[in-house]
Amino acid sequence: MQAVHPDEIAAYLEVYTSQIIKDLSGMHIAIDGKNMRGTNPRGHGESSYILSAWVNEHSLSIAQEAVGEKTNEITCVPKLLDKLALEGAIVTMDAMGTQVEIAEQVVKKKADFVLALKGNQRHLFEDTTDAFSTRQPHKRYPEQENKGTLGN
Repeated sequence: MQAVHPDEIAAYLEVYTSQIIKDLSGMHIAIDGKNMRGTNPRGHGESSYILSAWVNEHSLSIAQEAVGEKTNEITCVPKLLDKLALEGAIVTMDAMGTQVEIAEQVVKKKADFVLALKGNQRHLFEDTTDAFSTRQPHKRYPEQENKGTLGN
């Protein structure tokens, strides 16, 4: 198994999963990073870290991206999203993924997103807190007409 390159395995798995799940529309895609325990030889150095796109409805990871030692999730999320046909899907990420560029990329792929909001985005966090506490639109974000389909 050591003779097989991990990129080759990943490519085959992505083809396999794309045959199982042909359309992600309406599905929940959770993007999250995981520390791969036991991947550092003899306890020396850092263990491997991988970013994964998990389809909740199928309990299946459909794409992965290795996070290098000199980088973090933020730089790897765009590469992972590039691998996916997300039209109609709902993409979720933790606060690390709450970045304007990432949200724009999800929207360009015609998907929706739910991103966690914490203090790592201080101004956005403060604006959101203000908007919810006053129940008034924030001056930076003018009120928009509700075009939802739920009748509210």
